[in-house]
Amino acid sequence: MQNTTEKKWILEKYSKWINNRWKMMNDDPKKEMSILIINNHLLLVGGNVTFECYSLAQNNNGIMVSFKEKTHVIYTQCHDSGLKFRVLFKTLADAKDCAEELRKYIQVNDEGNKIEKKEETYSEILVRLVKGGSKTNLPAPLSIPDDYPIESAIKLCILDPGFPEFVSKVEKVINNFTNPPL
Repeated sequence: MQNTTEKKWILEKYSKWINNRWKMMNDDPKKEMSILIINNHLLLVGGNVTFECYSLAQNNNGIMVSFKEKTHVIYTQCHDSGLKFRVLFKTLADAKDCAEELRKYIQVNDEGNKIEKKEETYSEILVRLVKGGSKTNLPAPLSIPDDYPIESAIKLCILDPGFPEFVSKVEKVINNFTNPPL
């Protein structure tokens, strides 16, 4: 299913981490910069130019956001390299609203702001346990009620064009657990 929700926030500044320092990317103060979430994508645009575009679909673990006050630092990991950029929102309310919206898709680290954090999902707990070896107790699994429309849920999964790729990834992970590489 595709999310057609569109959210937009106006930015004061946009900079990118290049050669171990922050470089301002919006040199023209007349050009309005904004960050958008549209159709499961995070976009950073200025005028008619797209500076950044990332997919937020399928709980993308390659993107992480840290925010404090009106600033968000967005870090993306792709293969062996990482990119990061930061944005300064016009208002604190916009920064918090954007963080809440991003939290629906990706990990958002709150660096001292007073907003409620979402509960950790099972997949996030599993990833943290596998990657970090943390000794967190896993919550008990939820039971499926007898009246749950499981046939409809399965049909939705099968009709999703990304489902075969997801199943393939799950099979690889399970194979790694059952037959670890030597």
